[in-house]
Amino acid sequence: MALLDDDACAKLFAMGTSGAGGNIHPGEFFEHVIAEIYTSILSPGDVTLDGGAHVGRHTFPMAEKVGDQGLVLAVEPLPDLARKLAKKAKQRKLGQIQIVGKALYDRVARIPFHWVKAHSAYSGIERRRYDFEDKIRVVEVDATTIDAILLPGGYGREAPFRFCKLDLEGGEIRALEGGRAALVASRPLIIFENDQELSARYYHYTKEEWFGFFKSVGYDVFTLWGRPYRPEDWGRRDIPWYFIAAARGSEDEAFVSRKLPRLLQHFLS
Repeated sequence: MALLDDDACAKLFAMGTSGAGGNIHPGEFFEHVIAEIYTSILSPGDVTLDGGAHVGRHTFPMAEKVGDQGLVLAVEPLPDLARKLAKKAKQRKLGQIQIVGKALYDRVARIPFHWVKAHSAYSGIERRRYDFEDKIRVVEVDATTIDAILLPGGYGREAPFRFCKLDLEGGEIRALEGGRAALVASRPLIIFENDQELSARYYHYTKEEWFGFFKSVGYDVFTLWGRPYRPEDWGRRDIPWYFIAAARGSEDEAFVSRKLPRLLQHFLS
């Protein structure tokens, strides 16, 4: 494995938390790395899922990459944001983008959803701790599952589910539990947000359940830098809040552990 050393990882983390200079603000660097990853693996005709699409930061670049024969399922539960995404996709003539105006969860149901009015990116199914003062409004939304979207009879096409990005403010593991069949069938590469013990507290699961899920579907988990993430790493605050899950023994796993570290080197030069 061509793993990045501790010093390189520390430098990348500092770039992500403090900003990488120029117009790259704190936190945005991690989004740049995510974009580098899916740009490297996606091909025309692929099917991708953008869970927590928000304003389309990744929806539209993915749509350009998969082309008009591909499909990007942009899942966004807040109606105003979903409408804006649909309008922007139409204006840009990106028919490969399909908006799913629902919340991703582990079941199909009508559920309460915490809308953070002035900071909508922090909205989620469960209320979490916020580092700012804001008005939180509880609204009712439809919840769906990854399986319902992607398996026969859902929104997907007859093409492999290639890539999944989830930014659900702590609800990522619940959404993945609702996609077990699709993950086993298609083995997509997954990038997802995870605030470790805080997410576990908000969504009522344990570290053992979290790691047990990935083991049960045949996935290994890595940090955003391509280093293995193991139970003894749980709770570390010196790693990004985005993680990668790759099917064990797949080309994606080889990409994450071997090619990704080399890809990240250019940020350090």
